[in-house]
Amino acid sequence: MRSNCLDTILQRSMSSSSTVSSCRVPWLIVTSALLLSAHAALSYRPSSVIKMQGKRSHHSMQQIPRVKANDFSANSHYYHERQCLESTIAYETPVIVEGALSPSTCESICDRIASVCGSLEIDVQRKRSGQTNVYQCSLEQAFDLMMLSKRDDAIFAFCEGLLDGTNLLCHERDTLTTCREKLFANEAEGSIDEDWFKWFPTNAQPSDCVILAGEGATSTLHRDPFEWTGTSICLEGTKVWRFVQPPGTLAQNNDSFNDGPCSGVFHIDNLLQSYRLNSLAWGDNGEDTLTLSKGWQSDFSLYSSIDCSVPSARELAKIEEKFGFDEKIKMVESIGNDQSRISPTVHGDTKLWSGVQRAGDLIIIPAYWWHQTYALEPSLAVASQRCGGKRDAARVIQHILNSISLGCSENVLGGFDLSAAMSPKRLEHDGPRSIIKELFDYIHGVGMKP
Repeated sequence: MRSNCLDTILQRSMSSSSTVSSCRVPWLIVTSALLLSAHAALSYRPSSVIKMQGKRSHHSMQQIPRVKANDFSANSHYYHERQCLESTIAYETPVIVEGALSPSTCESICDRIASVCGSLEIDVQRKRSGQTNVYQCSLEQAFDLMMLSKRDDAIFAFCEGLLDGTNLLCHERDTLTTCREKLFANEAEGSIDEDWFKWFPTNAQPSDCVILAGEGATSTLHRDPFEWTGTSICLEGTKVWRFVQPPGTLAQNNDSFNDGPCSGVFHIDNLLQSYRLNSLAWGDNGEDTLTLSKGWQSDFSLYSSIDCSVPSARELAKIEEKFGFDEKIKMVESIGNDQSRISPTVHGDTKLWSGVQRAGDLIIIPAYWWHQTYALEPSLAVASQRCGGKRDAARVIQHILNSISLGCSENVLGGFDLSAAMSPKRLEHDGPRSIIKELFDYIHGVGMKP
């Protein structure tokens, strides 16, 4: 049960009158070195289980496929093609890779993050009464706050670069990278889809992000910068995922979105009243700085209204204790797929996909797919990204060229020949390292021009 003392500390340490503010909470006491262990994360124990009486949804969503890690093939389960008139359209769809990491590996990584990074200061978001306030505290304290999170007073932390800040987590970073990359290296099919981000300059490489989500926490509704392939692996708890399908992804031959998956996403961008956010700058932080990437974000939500029949984290813990983990997961999946119990504000001609990620599962996030997560119970995850040579590289490079062109007075799109760079002959002769070096030599030249 929640401590009255900690309730008081939470109320005192996180009270704020401004919409966005910052404070320190040095007097929080961490009750365990690892508050995200399986038992601690499910430590809420109500006196009785609430009988669910919510309405059944009449608005079904497409289920995100689940594939066991040993059976997963990127060419079969993630990369797809369809015929459109006389051309072939390539597209990708979300997929949950089940059991990408073992329970013991997940627990070990959680332990190491808590012990190595526990004293580091991070930003924590608290959403209450429709307002989001930002506070500073240690990672250990953030774990404690996360366990106190509730639906109408939710705690969320997005810790970018946390794992890169110390050499003490090299083994854990390598484990996470190997877990991700082996899914795209199918030697039996003669296919190794190398991640080109490793050839980017160090200060232009995207970093992993540790994500803490307490009960009721949501991420923003967004689609990713760089138009890369995103991944997220859940280390503790569960997460509900929802995606908005780009109209061009599964369009039929007679559809108006018939020139690839990216064509239809602009319809979704407009529907969601999206706006752009700079995500990565290149240069000397002076006048010559160029923006390499801009992401997309919306103030709409795929989880805007939560029905009173949706169980709390405490109630889910009691259900698991009494009926077992599988029964709890069935309930979580049913809730996540039910738009009458968790309602989006997104209307119009959209198709949603949904799925529940469990500890050890890795979800693959395609470019062009708007997405958002919701936490029915506390969770810890690590988000990553990749630029596979098979499909990502060309659109990532094009995205960079488009982004830097917005900050230049001259037209820079014609200065780097993307078609020539990505030609099979050039790829075979020079390889990705040479192409990326040429790209950044060109970007540096553009940035230094008067």
